[in-house]
Amino acid sequence: MKKRLVSLLLTLALLVLPVVSAGAAQPDPTPVQTQTETAEAAQHQYSYIALGDSIVAGIGLPDAVYQRNGRYYDVSGNYQGYSKDCYVARVAEGLGLSRDQTANYGMPALMSGDLLELVRTGSCQSASINFSLPDLRQELKHAQVITVEIGANDVLVPIMYGIASAMGGPQVFEALLPMLEGDFRQMDASSFAALRESLDSLNITAQQRKALLQLLSSGVADICAQSQASTLANLEALLQELKALNPDAQIVLVGYYNPVPLLPAPANPFAKHFRTLNRSVQKLAQQYGITEELLVPQQESTFTTGEDSDVSYIQQKGTLVVGITEFAPMDYKDENGQWIGFDADLAKLVAERLGVEIQFVVIDWGQKINELDSKAIDVVWNGMTLTDGVMSAMACTNAYCKNAQVVVVRGQ
Repeated sequence: MKKRLVSLLLTLALLVLPVVSAGAAQPDPTPVQTQTETAEAAQHQYSYIALGDSIVAGIGLPDAVYQRNGRYYDVSGNYQGYSKDCYVARVAEGLGLSRDQTANYGMPALMSGDLLELVRTGSCQSASINFSLPDLRQELKHAQVITVEIGANDVLVPIMYGIASAMGGPQVFEALLPMLEGDFRQMDASSFAALRESLDSLNITAQQRKALLQLLSSGVADICAQSQASTLANLEALLQELKALNPDAQIVLVGYYNPVPLLPAPANPFAKHFRTLNRSVQKLAQQYGITEELLVPQQESTFTTGEDSDVSYIQQKGTLVVGITEFAPMDYKDENGQWIGFDADLAKLVAERLGVEIQFVVIDWGQKINELDSKAIDVVWNGMTLTDGVMSAMACTNAYCKNAQVVVVRGQ
């Protein structure tokens, strides 16, 4: 019974890693040869530069470009070869920018202090990272948009090291390898069960079990509390550095989410930590000048229901065909293979109001307009940004979602 409890707690704690800590080092004190990544010596200017950790890099997505070399991850090929489904690709698309105009500098296992050092000096190195971007400061001077997503690893990397230390190191890392490769990126019931089975197979001593329980019962909360001040101090210093380099750039601070939602709220220090951190980051953004309203007031949406209208066409054939991609939390599948999510649920409601069945079709996002024009699908419903290009190519409803990002702009 005690072993099962340890396994359950450890599973809940480790579920944070697929999305934020994919580049953490193996807990092996033996010195290894460092692997330094350098960006392509870019002489041209990037319009959009994304800075941050493995969430920015898109680690775990099928088409993300990265390799594991010993204890380090090489993501240099991802700087412009990033996944079409990572948020950097979505932002670039919304801005109408190509990959040649965009740099994805997402670094696995990067913490806020590491990013500050990288921006100041062009390199950063620790036990778990070794990155070099010698042209970064010059590139930042010419960027029009800079997004920053950093700070979650300030908590998660120390916790990972604590777990590895408590359980003896190498055996734990073997259990984590599938997670580091993104196998458990979707935190559904099957992933949870598979991870728990892997952890159940570990043979840990009574002393290791005691150390682990101590870490999970009080150590996690202590690490969360201790990291708050340093994360905010590093973020403020980073904003000052970026504004000094490029006072005209639009800087976007991306907020945090709770990476361990399966842990019950009363016993979940992560939930409280990231709620508090989000409030503090909002105040920091306001201090440096913030765009208070992200949505422009809109007129009421209207549609026609005549014989030749799209609504009549859908009702006559009896099915609303929705073009989507797997893009949690907007559209994704549950443990039964059914489509759910903010957009999927809203699409189901619209189909119900129209009195028709609903069919979800996974499409090539780059071909969404052609899919509509050919009538292969009736609507696109996938967290699509309302750019001028999108609105000129298709009929769009009003915006219905305000993105949970904090925007920092130059003060007047």
